[in-house]
Amino acid sequence: MAPLDPDSSQADFLSAVPILAGLSEDLRAEIASRSKSVEVPAGAWLFRQGDPGGSLYVVRSGRLEVVVEMPESEVVRVLNRGAVVGELALLMESPRSASVRARRDSELLELTRPQFAELLTTEPEFALALTRELGRELQDSRALVPPRRPIPTMISLLAEPSALMQEVCDGLLSGMRKFGSVAQLEDPGEGADASDYGPLLDGAERTHRQILLAAGPPTEGDGWTEFCLRQSDRIVVLASEGEVPQWIARYPQLAGCDLLLHGASAGQVDAGRWCEALRPRTTHLLRAGPDFAGDIGRAARRLAGRAVGVVLSGGGARGFAHIGVLEELLASGMTIDRVGGCSMGAFVGAMFAMEHDPEAIRVRCREEFVLRSPLNDYTIPLVSLVRGQRARATLMRTFGSNTIETLPRDYFAVSCDLVSGDLVVNRHGPLFEAVGMSMCLPGVFAPMPRGDHLLVDGGVLNNLPVEPMAVMAEGPIIAVDVTAQFLPPEARLPRRRRPRARDWSSRARRAVVGVDTPLPSLKETLTRAIGIGSVYAVELARRRADLLISPKTGVVDLLDFQQIDRMVELGRQAARTALDAAPGFPGD
Repeated sequence: MAPLDPDSSQADFLSAVPILAGLSEDLRAEIASRSKSVEVPAGAWLFRQGDPGGSLYVVRSGRLEVVVEMPESEVVRVLNRGAVVGELALLMESPRSASVRARRDSELLELTRPQFAELLTTEPEFALALTRELGRELQDSRALVPPRRPIPTMISLLAEPSALMQEVCDGLLSGMRKFGSVAQLEDPGEGADASDYGPLLDGAERTHRQILLAAGPPTEGDGWTEFCLRQSDRIVVLASEGEVPQWIARYPQLAGCDLLLHGASAGQVDAGRWCEALRPRTTHLLRAGPDFAGDIGRAARRLAGRAVGVVLSGGGARGFAHIGVLEELLASGMTIDRVGGCSMGAFVGAMFAMEHDPEAIRVRCREEFVLRSPLNDYTIPLVSLVRGQRARATLMRTFGSNTIETLPRDYFAVSCDLVSGDLVVNRHGPLFEAVGMSMCLPGVFAPMPRGDHLLVDGGVLNNLPVEPMAVMAEGPIIAVDVTAQFLPPEARLPRRRRPRARDWSSRARRAVVGVDTPLPSLKETLTRAIGIGSVYAVELARRRADLLISPKTGVVDLLDFQQIDRMVELGRQAARTALDAAPGFPGD
């Protein structure tokens, strides 16, 4: 592997490293002359957790990831050009506290323990700069809000050779260049040696925000494609009609890629087969015809890290406020590319991901929750209060045979697995199932089985799932929380009740238990208990969002679906207030 930065001296490079920038030019030159260049290929370990600490390293080019391997493997930091790693083990004279692996082919400068010790004892500026750097790391490690992943610099695009490949490249470049300089690199062709690839890439990285590597289609022994896959922060595979090509199986590193699905309609490409082969982290729909420009623009914004996402909380009837929020956001001129949700937020969000406008969503919610009332098919409460047949019919009428991976907007819904106790993030498969699992109130509905798992309402663990969207690092996030307020029953709007032969009212319930405080119904108690169980997770999610919208929904009971118009208006008001307080959001 050739040196990746031949055009600048090591001393010049060290002048841009924070902990070395304050040193004299002569001292930096001395350090540069003594330091050793270390090359680490993509996927290789620089050192492992528990190894003795013998050196400090400065990233000259490439990218490293810091991995805590015990008790479970987790990437906790990503290190770019100019970052320093390994200094803590030298200071503490202790083993490495984490492992470091090269995400891309990387070149490092190594400073040995004796050189490090000499700098500490003879150069006060170095000691002060090192103290500041460690303080920043400590602050980051103690923060309630975890750091976000960086915007991907190197993006590889693989596809069969066709005019479509160039059309997609041109569309992505046009969209991404709205946010910064983007270069496109292609195979230098015959006569180029693999040693030429590194300098070519590094030269482009120094002058561009992002680089699009046109890599496909790969052939046997294709050095360019192999190089692109090693350097990539993100891999994009373009899928079209026909069988999944055989070359997919030769590249296991494609697992977890971005999948671009191109076809005349959502169902034209066999998305299920592609997803089974690649297990993509996310999918992007590219419809042929007049929708192509909008779809490729959305994919470009997501790859550039500028795609606005909206996360909608659960909250029963209060979730209708989401409709008003979405209406106001769109009216402000905002483009929304991603949506995720829990429970009622998952229901409203799924229709929005299908590109239904807010008024159409309101009409559907009124029809299904006010006129049909999916919670009223009661049964003997052996496993649930209701049979769930009406709820399933509601889901089928609303979402039909749509799948998540073929929705125009990126979408996810969360549910809770009663077997493992984990939060499940559904990004693929039938849409009606994902929404149904997210809305499956424990005790009200029977848990939904899927394999060896039993899935219920995601609000049990996280009623405002910002984190599953934040980890994608695709842009700013708006969180809409309709669960934050609690008002005693006397302060709420009166519910509109249908005449019944026997009214099991709040007064009757108080008489049975002998208390003066009005008591909620059993269904509302279960619904509220779910929200209370995830209060801490919701508070962290509120801090993680870039913009928080909190409609004042506490005046309405959680199951008072007839207050839909009131909720929509409260959502509008809250969105206007939040946007007025954040002029220019989402900004550049």
